[in-house]
Amino acid sequence: RDGVFGAAPIEVSGGSRSEVGLPASARRLTLTSELPLRSRAWGRCELVLSADGNALARIPLSAADPVVEVNLDIAGAQKLEIVLEPGEFGRVQTAIEIRAALVAVD
Repeated sequence: RDGVFGAAPIEVSGGSRSEVGLPASARRLTLTSELPLRSRAWGRCELVLSADGNALARIPLSAADPVVEVNLDIAGAQKLEIVLEPGEFGRVQTAIEIRAALVAVD
């Protein structure tokens, strides 16, 4: 557990796609994405966050830049899409952890 409301990190594997419905009052998405130590030797990937089919952020993760803080405006969105695209080495060690994911609402 990472301490944010007792929530455990979410592990996302390369090539995966997830969709989450958002409440009408959703305004911001914040999270920390991390390429875990066990994946840093070969892991290269890109986390793509979209709202209602529109890309909001494309976040590259690698050993050189393994942790990224995200803070996005999602006002008016009904659906959040999370995609982890493999990088230059394919799916080898392509897994990340999403920590402290929060949706701020009015």
